[in-house]
Amino acid sequence: MASVLVVDDHEAFLIFVKHGLSRHGYHSLVATSAKAALRLLETEPVEIAVIDVVMPDMDGIELLREIRDRHPSLPVIAMTGAGDGLRQPVATLLSVLGACAVLIKPFEPASLIRAIEDCRSAARAAPPAAQG
Repeated sequence: MASVLVVDDHEAFLIFVKHGLSRHGYHSLVATSAKAALRLLETEPVEIAVIDVVMPDMDGIELLREIRDRHPSLPVIAMTGAGDGLRQPVATLLSVLGACAVLIKPFEPASLIRAIEDCRSAARAAPPAAQG
């Protein structure tokens, strides 16, 4: 069972995502802050991270950079509620920084599952040198 770390400062959203992941056979860990997520990544085996961009203590862009520095081969999916005019620039920035996928909130649970499966497949297919 793959372990997915989900990071979002809205607890109700975390419960919703955790339930959806469980229904599709994924084990999930949740964190309500970037700092808590970084602590979990040091102690728990995680196959993929799903992170929100807008959070109070450290935003998702900073978190993505930290994950890339500490865990370069960990696939990361970024989630954002960016407004219509910012969606493409934000998605482009997140991709450049190393997100394997970007989801625009609100999204259907099936979109998250598809993104997780695509990112996991891409990570398995990547040559070892590209992973880290």
